[in-house]
Amino acid sequence: RLKQFDIKVHLYLNGCHPLYYQPEVAEKLVKLSLCAKSPSMFSYDLGWEVNCGNHGSRKRFDDKWNKWITENYGSFEEAFRQWGYTPAVEDGFYTNPSDDMIKEPDDKYLAYVAAYRSFLDDHISKGYQRVVTGLRKLDPYTLMGARSGYGGTGTSWIAHMFPFDLKSGVRHLDYTAPEAYNIGGSREGFLRGQLNNIYGHFVSHGKPVVWPEYGSPLFNGLPRAEYKPHCGDDILEKEGLYYKGMGEFLAETHVNGGLGWWFPGGYRNGEASDFGIFNPDNTIRPASEAIRDTAAAVKKGYRNPKPFPDVVLKIDRDKYVQGYAGIFEGMCDEVAKLTMEGKRVDLETDGTAAVSSSVPLLCPGNIPYKGKGPLKYLKAEFDEINVNGRSLIESGKVTVKKGKPVVFRVRVANTEEAAWNSPSGYGQVGLRVRYGDRDEFYPIISDTFYLSTATLHTFTLKGNPGEVTLRMSAQGIGDFGETAVITLDYK
Repeated sequence: RLKQFDIKVHLYLNGCHPLYYQPEVAEKLVKLSLCAKSPSMFSYDLGWEVNCGNHGSRKRFDDKWNKWITENYGSFEEAFRQWGYTPAVEDGFYTNPSDDMIKEPDDKYLAYVAAYRSFLDDHISKGYQRVVTGLRKLDPYTLMGARSGYGGTGTSWIAHMFPFDLKSGVRHLDYTAPEAYNIGGSREGFLRGQLNNIYGHFVSHGKPVVWPEYGSPLFNGLPRAEYKPHCGDDILEKEGLYYKGMGEFLAETHVNGGLGWWFPGGYRNGEASDFGIFNPDNTIRPASEAIRDTAAAVKKGYRNPKPFPDVVLKIDRDKYVQGYAGIFEGMCDEVAKLTMEGKRVDLETDGTAAVSSSVPLLCPGNIPYKGKGPLKYLKAEFDEINVNGRSLIESGKVTVKKGKPVVFRVRVANTEEAAWNSPSGYGQVGLRVRYGDRDEFYPIISDTFYLSTATLHTFTLKGNPGEVTLRMSAQGIGDFGETAVITLDYK
């Protein structure tokens, strides 16, 4: 039926939230639905308005947050010194930023919150890696995305819930997916969303941008007892104008598409709303007409009308306690006006054109790096740690045969902007391998750019170590990125 009507499916798949992955749930749904075999599948929606939650919800990550601190700063004391702040201890751990720190921004918390956002980038990316690695075994073809907005991508009033930054885990997704509830009204009001388009392209190294949720309700939060048929009909024209504006925005900015929220009209239980573009009797509403009238222009797809930017704006998420929401609130109107003037706008940071031999030596919060702390523009994530044919993507235990050589093959991804140098000398990037009293360095084979994966020559351990620690390192600078500890069990 889908093929008959040329319909493609964007399927929300339960169990795939990267912070709460339930592989058994996702696998069962994919297998029972047979969706992986359907040519009508367009994309899996791995997360629905993905966010980390408020302070209380985020406490469930505090153990991992504390481990990240010690791995990256060397000690809690060094981290607190750099931040100029000592977090409270809650449930046995130094805890995450409070909601009030984000709702009422104070620059004295900048370095602390910037470090926490850096941790979340790593934590979320590893979660997406687990999800996508698992799903790709069942479906190697369908696109992977996640609705990365909550009340609208870049909205400051919801920033304390730490909505996922479009950058977080982007290398595992096939497109970026902002949400539109904070744009609208006039042409200029919709074009505020152009900053999200540009940012999505920027952090993903040019992947498509699709807006997977936007809409205009006839009512929202209406008690069921007060609902009457045709309730909200006086808003239908307004809803239609919203969809017309959104369609024109998608077409004008040359993004890759949008999916409105949502199809059926009438009273929706739970949300107590009516966002529908069709009436309950299946007659169309003005919103449907607007979609029909703007679809041809939207369907032309992405094309960049100018090969080079007219304006390049510098951004720095670490300058705002509210993170990307601070960037959006501060720059969206400027980007909208420049777009209305026909100008192409691009973004950059201090790390955009950097390489490991000349990277700005900063920690999160723009604290000068002096040999300790996570490097702001150098990060890494393991794609594969293969030990005698057994593959892992993170720390774990591997059983090996006693008396046989232990051979490692490692692939690792560059997850920050600065490119990795392969030639020897200052800034050369390689894998630091520590076991027993040994400290070995294996250089990457070739230069590795943002979101690319580096390959290293295989290496064989000496002796029979029980534990091996792996981490990327830049010569003359220091170690960076994910730490993997492999425990070897000889049998």
